[in-house]
Amino acid sequence: MKLYKISSDSSKYGSVETFNTKELMSAFGIVKYRKIRSIQQSISDKWPKSHGGFYEMFSEEARELSKIPDVYLWMNVFLMVSKKAKDVLSPLLDIFGEFLPFECNGDEYFIFSVYSVIEPDPSKSKILLNDGIYAGISSLSFKPETIGTHILFKTSFDRFSYLYCTDKFKDIIESNELTGLHFSTDLSSRT
Repeated sequence: MKLYKISSDSSKYGSVETFNTKELMSAFGIVKYRKIRSIQQSISDKWPKSHGGFYEMFSEEARELSKIPDVYLWMNVFLMVSKKAKDVLSPLLDIFGEFLPFECNGDEYFIFSVYSVIEPDPSKSKILLNDGIYAGISSLSFKPETIGTHILFKTSFDRFSYLYCTDKFKDIIESNELTGLHFSTDLSSRT
């Protein structure tokens, strides 16, 4: 089983921006909103009507993009999926989290909140420190037996900064030609 760190194809699709950050902060509280990436249980009862859009943020003039991907990342640890992608992924992902409604550029999308948290092999994983302050991870490894059937997961080791997946998840994305994600076998935060 191969493992991958997931990233968004931001060079092609830009950045996804939520237009209702105040409502999200109000629903979860400012402190909890900042920690929302670590949540491992349902948040659907607090989830407000949410919407956003894709913007090209690399020039001096940000512009809304009309081409949007099938699957993307929101806050690096939530999947944002189109209706098409949800139909493909739902049978596999339902046991690992929940789909929350989200409108993107006027289209029906969903935010997939991942519940699965896997801790790495401590003998093969190392945190980067800069003057004693957390600066990322230099190596990350998971034992296959701790992953089990989880095809998509996050970890507290990197302070819930990335999503990771198995080759099964990657294969499903690629075989269904779902656009928007990159997969790297380098699990460190150096890339």
